[in-house]
Amino acid sequence: MFSLNSFSAPILCEIVDRLQAKGVAVRILNMNLDTNDATGKLMLQIIGSIAEFERSIMLSRQLEGIANLCPVGGAVA
Repeated sequence: MFSLNSFSAPILCEIVDRLQAKGVAVRILNMNLDTNDATGKLMLQIIGSIAEFERSIMLSRQLEGIANLCPVGGAVA
């Protein structure tokens, strides 16, 4: 895997668990992470959780911005 950008934490953990059950270790090349050891697994979960948090904040701000642009009951043109 080259990057974590498109995965949410729960999906990422599910993919890694399925692969590890089959004896496959996951390596994220641009971060030099390897799920073969405990440190790699921990870092993968932390990074995935932070990415999911950032996405949630971004969506929340987007909805707030749209709400501020629309008059009450109106729609964005």
